[in-house]
Formats: sequence, structure tokens, C-alpha cells
Amino acid sequence: MIRPATVALLLAAAGCHRSTDAASAPPTPRTDAAIAPASAALPPAPAPVVVVTKAPLPPVHLGVRATARRVKIFWGKKLLGATPFALERPRDSGPIDLLLRAEGYFPVHTRLYTHKNDAITVSMTKLADRMTLFGAKKEPAPPATATPPPAIETQPVSAPKP
Repeated sequence: MIRPATVALLLAAAGCHRSTDAASAPPTPRTDAAIAPASAALPPAPAPVVVVTKAPLPPVHLGVRATARRVKIFWGKKLLGATPFALERPRDSGPIDLLLRAEGYFPVHTRLYTHKNDAITVSMTKLADRMTLFGAKKEPAPPATATPPPAIETQPVSAPKP
């Protein structure tokens, strides 16, 4: 059996010493303030706010040409101009429905998309060339002879006698 005095002597020889007063005193409770450095008493600094903004997309360039001259281009009821026509729109802003009209030609509806630069050439069809269009129907022939319908004889209606 090892005596406490012998243990104290061995600890002192090893460079560790323990006073008997510390052994008899109750341990003091440790608090976070005693352990943490003095800067921990301050509230933590808020994290930096990082704002991520997308760079604006470059606009798209759209072009319209037609096989006829003086073709007017409408966007809804708004007249945009005449062919050849160039239009600049924000990228990915949605499709643009256009109406092309010219004197003596059928109107043409077309659509341009804004996801990339694009140009179209519209083939206009003359009204006289309507039979070249898909789905064209021949007009019915007029009646061979135009005779007036027979006259219907009517008798005057007399007023009732009193």
C-alpha cells in the first residue's frame, strides 16, 4: 500500500506539486466567461451580405424582309415601319407576332422569337395568284343565264265595309 506522503514526494520529484490546501478546497465552478476571451463578450459580427446580381443580357437584333416592295409591318395595331426592317428587343422577352400588309398582296402573319438574333424573309403572294396557295378553292361559276324571276300577280286587298 502506498501512503499519501509517498505520492506527494514522488509528484514533487517529478516537478508536479500539489498543495494539500488545494486538495481540501472544493473546486470552483467554471463559467463560459472565465474560459472565453474578452472579445467573446461582444455579440458576433453579422455575416457580410452578398448581393448576387445577374449581368443584363444583351439585346437581340431581329430583321424582317419581304419579296414585295412597300410592305408595312404591324405589331398589333401599331405600325412599326416598312421592309426592310430591323428591331432590337430585350433577350428572352417573349415572341413577337407581326402582320405584314402590302397593296395587292395577301396579308401574312408571322412570329419572331427573342432567344437569339434572327432575320426572316417573307414571301408575299399576289391576290391574282391565289390559286397557287395551299388549300385554295375555285370560285363557283356564275349562273349561265341570269333571267329575272317570274312576276307574281297580286290582287289589291279591299278594306272591310262597315
